[in-house]
Amino acid sequence: MRLIEKRIAGALMQAAERWKQALIVIQEPAAPQLIAIAVRRNRMPRAGSAAPSPFRWRRG
Repeated sequence: MRLIEKRIAGALMQAAERWKQALIVIQEPAAPQLIAIAVRRNRMPRAGSAAPSPFRWRRG
């Protein structure tokens, strides 16, 4: 193999290993702290609607 081919093959192997590690992390269950934050965010009151944009066309 030429030097360039070896570099490409090495880079591809490293990328494959990173993807493999990323998929392993994604498959793990979410931490309880993250779930608690998500629940708390969903319960928070939402802000009222923003003022209408003066640049937007209005019907009527």
